[in-house]
Amino acid sequence: MIAIAGIVAAFQIGKLPAALPVLRAELGLTLVEAGWIVSALAAIGVATGMVWGFVADRFGHRRMLLSGLGVIVVGTALGSLAETGAELFATRLVEGCGYVAVLTAGPTAIGAFCRERDRPMALGLWAFYMPVGLAGMVVVSPAVIEAASWRGLWLLNGALALAAIGAAAYATRGARGAREATAGGHAAPIWTAIRKTLTSPGPPTLAICFAAYSLVYISVSVFLPTFLIERQGYAHDAAAYWVALAMVVNAPGCVLGGWLLRRGWPAGRVVGLAYLGMLVSTPLIFADGIDPALRLSAAIFMPFIGGMIPPAVLARTGALAAAPGLASTCVGLVSQALMLNQLIGPPILAALVSGLASWERANWLTLPMILLGLAAAWALSRIDRSGRCFT
Repeated sequence: MIAIAGIVAAFQIGKLPAALPVLRAELGLTLVEAGWIVSALAAIGVATGMVWGFVADRFGHRRMLLSGLGVIVVGTALGSLAETGAELFATRLVEGCGYVAVLTAGPTAIGAFCRERDRPMALGLWAFYMPVGLAGMVVVSPAVIEAASWRGLWLLNGALALAAIGAAAYATRGARGAREATAGGHAAPIWTAIRKTLTSPGPPTLAICFAAYSLVYISVSVFLPTFLIERQGYAHDAAAYWVALAMVVNAPGCVLGGWLLRRGWPAGRVVGLAYLGMLVSTPLIFADGIDPALRLSAAIFMPFIGGMIPPAVLARTGALAAAPGLASTCVGLVSQALMLNQLIGPPILAALVSGLASWERANWLTLPMILLGLAAAWALSRIDRSGRCFT
């Protein structure tokens, strides 16, 4: 049920790609403004990711998880009433509070109930929240929008979040004592916890490993439907289904990453292999004049191979946290970095494409981030070899 909560949180990103054309028409949004609407969910996480993680460490991951779902209910209800782009952006910030709360509390809560040897696979399953949430909502959004408009889509997401609260609360009721008893184990003030997390080598390295992947994955996923429709002549439904397939294959990539970790592969090696695969495939997605089958193959392979990164990073957050009891604060830093890239990635990609009138210029954004991810994977390998673990 913790994974279900993550999937519902990811629905709030997945509902945007199919809704963007309708939102642009009804609210009069430019492509760049639409990019900011997409990124608004991440804005609150950029500013407060470690704060949410610290609160989860101090007051309990179960409480944080359920509260986050409740905030998503409020944000989606308000969003369904928006009449302007500014109003919709504001409600997306509210949704972002709930999204970050679920994102920071979920991995630590799952890890606490797993045996050490099973933790990589469990976190690989948790990492399903993004591909399943994105793909599931991308698939159903066109039908919901056609039947009930984009406002009905927002209300549906609020209802799903409300149902997830009840399901998660019931499923974890027996774990309350064990989970909350470990919360608050680190008594340092919040600014001390944040300073330790920022100045320890492990958490920032993990954050860069995850954030570079997130920027490429989210930016490509969000604008791929628009590219296929406007430049390749795909029907809306066909474009949505191809993008959904590309998102779904991220899930087996997560399983592969967890399996390799369980087989004894170092996290840095898993992350490095994933970035090498992304380096080969990503430039082909928006390239001019290539075979359509090769383009779609690259669009499917990139999220699959990149899916190995989330379980590799999350599996190391406990061992490389700055101090005992700061695992969620470490996850908060990872979330903060990946959301910064989610915030700026789509608008930058949109500006590059709009300003230079060429979708191929998207590589000016994605390729440097992939190279940064490779450098972070090398640094992670160095940290792991040095044995500099802090818990």
